[in-house]
Amino acid sequence: MRTDKFRPLNLAVRKRVRESAAAIDLGVAAAFKASGAGPRPAFSCVYVQVRRTLFVALAVLGVASGVRAAAGPPSPLLALTGGGLGSASRLVALEPRTLRPLGESLALPGWAFGREWARSPNSDRIALVPKPSETNERLFVIGLRGSPRVLARLPLPGEDVCRVAWPSARRLLLVLTRGAACHTVIESARVLVVDPLRGRVVAHRPLSGRATVVATARTRDGLALLLARPARLSGARLVLIGAGGTRTIPLPGLRELPRPLDKSVPGSAIGLAVDRESSRAYLVEPQGRVMDVNLASGRVSVHALPLRKPAAAAKGIVSTVVQARWLGRGFLAVTGVRRTPTDRLLPLGLRLTDTRSWRSRLVDTEATGVVYAGTTVLAFQPSFDQLRAGTTAIGLRGYSIGGLIRFRAFAGKPITFVGVQGHYAYVAGPEGTAHPVVDIRDGRIEPPDPKAILISPFELLADTNP
Repeated sequence: MRTDKFRPLNLAVRKRVRESAAAIDLGVAAAFKASGAGPRPAFSCVYVQVRRTLFVALAVLGVASGVRAAAGPPSPLLALTGGGLGSASRLVALEPRTLRPLGESLALPGWAFGREWARSPNSDRIALVPKPSETNERLFVIGLRGSPRVLARLPLPGEDVCRVAWPSARRLLLVLTRGAACHTVIESARVLVVDPLRGRVVAHRPLSGRATVVATARTRDGLALLLARPARLSGARLVLIGAGGTRTIPLPGLRELPRPLDKSVPGSAIGLAVDRESSRAYLVEPQGRVMDVNLASGRVSVHALPLRKPAAAAKGIVSTVVQARWLGRGFLAVTGVRRTPTDRLLPLGLRLTDTRSWRSRLVDTEATGVVYAGTTVLAFQPSFDQLRAGTTAIGLRGYSIGGLIRFRAFAGKPITFVGVQGHYAYVAGPEGTAHPVVDIRDGRIEPPDPKAILISPFELLADTNP
């Protein structure tokens, strides 16, 4: 009879096998294409034999070396429950698969106007800014060993916390803006460098005067902000923020007037993705122009993607929202929507691009959102209720970075929100309709746990790849 004694080890081995098999898939497909033989046959004898040999070898190696990698429980999933207008919220730790509560919860201010957060590098603490209003915010540094507890707090009156990053154990970065809010045209911005262990500011630097915050992304050392001059095509710049200072990279003139960042919508007027390993940034404009920025040298090169164009009957596009996500191994994912004059949305579809050759493939025509976890690209449909009539609800689809379908879940149902932690996805439909937890390794839907708490996926502090 099978027991769960070796389940952690087995999962670690399976993950290693899957990752290496994905690399074999890409390599074999490229080899067949380069040879002029056309697409790889589905059951090539050589391919099957190579894969079989790989599986056996990795399984043996995994038994020998996988114990250490599999050791230790996963980090708890966090949720900020309640917290509507005028009411407090509670931070609760959950078991990631079952959503059972772990330990006591912690009372915090409400977050009717949003929240910003970042985990420490070793995930034993979290920096959290719940927003009961746009200009009455506080930073809480919370310890997660055992029941959550406040280790430090820092008032931030009169400013909006636009983004938070925790790049190293002793340094926490906050981007603060003055004006109506971060997602409007701001009057000014500055950066706070905070010692999270002592809860004090160790440095503050002016960042910008009047500007539009178009997009943001995390880098290896902190944050990247795309700033533009309001109502101007020229003067856009990529600002790199780290604990040691800030650096600005000027960009070529934009093709369309920039719009402010709207944190309630996945993506931005210009998609921004960062390859943290090779220190490159990719800015994807609505018409398909891509700026490839070397963050070390500041050099900018330009490429083109064939982003999906609207049909003739849908001309007069009012605006476009683009999502760009870095997948690793040289691959970039791009999706989003175009808004028509009738206020309907047209899907851009999900396009996967190899930035080494700039060859791309449209793998899902109806997708409007993407999240990446492990080695799986998750496609879904934010703002489904605004999509054009007749759009197919795709549910949740999992792809390899090479564009091979791995699973389909919730077929025929609209999935509008996806957050991930570890190898689990937490999804919601329109109006916050909660669905069960999904194991993204194989698309298995976990059965509901009778001891799980009733929670909306929007309350989870799960990764959406911002």
